Amino acid sequence: MVGSAVYFHFDNPLGTVVGTRLGAQIPINVFNQNTSLTTLGAAQPITALLKVNAGVKIAQADEQIAQAQIEQGKRALAYGVEQLYWGLLAARQISAGAAQSVTACEELAKMGTSETLIALAEARQGKAQADNQVGDIEGQLRMLLDIPPTLVLDIIEPPLPSPPAASADEAAALALAISPEVCEAGQNIFKAQAAVQAAKVDYLPNVNVIGGYANLNGVPAIQQNIGYVGVMGSYTFYEWGKRKYTLSERETVVSMAQLKWQQTQDDVRLKAMKAFAELQQSRQALQMAEEFVVLRLEAEKTATDLTARIAATKARGLAQVEAVKARLAYQTAHANLATMTGRR
Repeated sequence: MVGSAVYFHFDNPLGTVVGTRLGAQIPINVFNQNTSLTTLGAAQPITALLKVNAGVKIAQADEQIAQAQIEQGKRALAYGVEQLYWGLLAARQISAGAAQSVTACEELAKMGTSETLIALAEARQGKAQADNQVGDIEGQLRMLLDIPPTLVLDIIEPPLPSPPAASADEAAALALAISPEVCEAGQNIFKAQAAVQAAKVDYLPNVNVIGGYANLNGVPAIQQNIGYVGVMGSYTFYEWGKRKYTLSERETVVSMAQLKWQQTQDDVRLKAMKAFAELQQSRQALQMAEEFVVLRLEAEKTATDLTARIAATKARGLAQVEAVKARLAYQTAHANLATMTGRR
């Protein structure tokens, strides 16, 4: 039996191994002719997820702020419509009272004296001014509500509403509970705190989890399916104080937001208490004005001579106008407090 030896050496950069056996060269392919490599990899940042969480909190706070601003706009629109409604009602009542004065002065003008004619002219002038005011307010209301001119507005006077709160403290508590301004100020605190959280993340190492899969077809010497999982991390030890100053700045923003929130609460509380006081004062003024109208009517009935009758008629008309204005002031003050407290 004759022994034999095989010697191998690589002399082909393309991957062909040349073997020598008894003086004969035998090519052995390391790479197949058709070779394919398929890879699939994924990387998941871990530290960055903390910043993502802070960003989500900021976005949620922005959503709440937007809703609070929308609510504030709705309240302002409703309050404006209510003001125009009461204003139109008052203007029509003043116009009706002016029409009564014109009728009364026309009876007196039949006497033909200069005093009665002047009183009639003044009454007609007052009636024209009241009608112009009715037209202006009605036009504003139609424009605000997009009501066509052909639609007739039938304005009725409901009973006087009762106060929405029994005391100034109760009004302040109700206003604070539903105030869009307080809600917005509170959400600004949450935003600032989330920004602080994001700034603190910069002090942590930047860690990423990576993984992948590779399929190599065409190299018999290498495993066909390869999977791998790993962790990568990096950390910047010194940034010339950038992280420190960024964190300090955002903590200052938190303090300012908290101060703004407290100031907003105080402002809403004071406005509610002031609105309650104005409602009480307007109610007392309305009672006095209505009593004064009754006295003026009695004085007009008991007037004997012409001069006294003319003066009594003017005084009665002015008293009725003041009563209408006092009622309008009460209704406006009630609408303002009701808007703040959410009670009607």
